[in-house]
Amino acid sequence: MNADTIRYLARNHIRGNWGAMTLISSVITIILITVGILSIWHRAFLILYIILPPPLAMALVIASNKAVRNECIDLSVIIKGFKDFKRATAAGFLTNIYILLRALLFIYPSIVSRYSYAMTFYILADDPNISVKEAIKKA
Repeated sequence: MNADTIRYLARNHIRGNWGAMTLISSVITIILITVGILSIWHRAFLILYIILPPPLAMALVIASNKAVRNECIDLSVIIKGFKDFKRATAAGFLTNIYILLRALLFIYPSIVSRYSYAMTFYILADDPNISVKEAIKKA
């Protein structure tokens, strides 16, 4: 498939869900920016800045999967990202550790690792029975 066909298919999949996806990603972005600013202002918020991004990434993945499958999307999908808090946080922590370890070798392996682990949250969202390490291996 060429790039035009892929863009056409992607637009057709998300048709009707543009507003919901924009709202959800805007809310998640505002939450992360607010927590980031608060963590600079006061160190007590730093733990939130470490813990919040993985479940919010999981929520965004769940929302995008629903959009592609033409399912109803609402703001409650943000809470669904926190229902699988342990796996989301473990996946975020492990992928970042693996990328950091590869960055010690050289910059290029860390860039490749970032892209190779990009689908980890999608695999976790699709299969609730898979472990984090298996999802990282599949990604």
